Amino acid sequence: MRQLINGKKIFFCVCALIFFYTNTIIADFSFSLVDNTINLGKGKLSTTAQVKNTGGYPVAISLSMLSKYQDRYGNESNERVEEPIFLIYPERLILMPGETELIKIGWIGPIDLTKELAFRAVCEEKSLENVNKKDNRKQSFTSGKISFLTKYALNLFIKVKDSKTELNLESTEFYEKEGDTLVRFTLKNTGNGILKGNALTFFLPNKKTNTDIILNHSLFYIFPGSTRRFEYKINQNKNNLTKNARFTYELQNL
Repeated sequence: MRQLINGKKIFFCVCALIFFYTNTIIADFSFSLVDNTINLGKGKLSTTAQVKNTGGYPVAISLSMLSKYQDRYGNESNERVEEPIFLIYPERLILMPGETELIKIGWIGPIDLTKELAFRAVCEEKSLENVNKKDNRKQSFTSGKISFLTKYALNLFIKVKDSKTELNLESTEFYEKEGDTLVRFTLKNTGNGILKGNALTFFLPNKKTNTDIILNHSLFYIFPGSTRRFEYKINQNKNNLTKNARFTYELQNL
């Protein structure tokens, strides 16, 4: 009897897997920006996004904008842009398999900005049942199947005239945490441009050995007028270390 029950369980599990597999739509599409900057200083007021349906099913697409912020440790937060500073056309569309569409993203906000701004261009798949179908495409593509919705969020920067970045080491601090000794470096961007850096290296002098502790970090952003903290655990006696640290980095294009 127990073997019969186990056999029924296996049968129903196999049936459920077959149903799930045959009733799942895995829509796929690509999203890219021709240029991820709108350079107001050069009179440029728009960029173009490209969306391509790379899957085997029709896909409904929606494009929106999020503002981009970072805290002192580089953690990103976003808010939906509600004010009319972008003009997106088309905002919603349906792509057939293999179809490509170009979307214009225009800046209609103030052109006399005093500092650069950062946003996320968000392209996401929507349920075909709820999208306002355009171009008289009234055919229903929903058949009770399950859809896995895909989303992309790409950087979009608004550059200003005569923008510049200036990175300074604001402070070097030592502190204890859970029995460990840590050092915290605080960098500040005093310019009006968004700083994108890479290969950041801190040199922390040891006055006893006359050598430097070398501490590294990879890609990072610091927004205009903002500070960014970098923390590291160190295994040397902090009494032998000085706060006369220095740093180097590679400046990257946005």
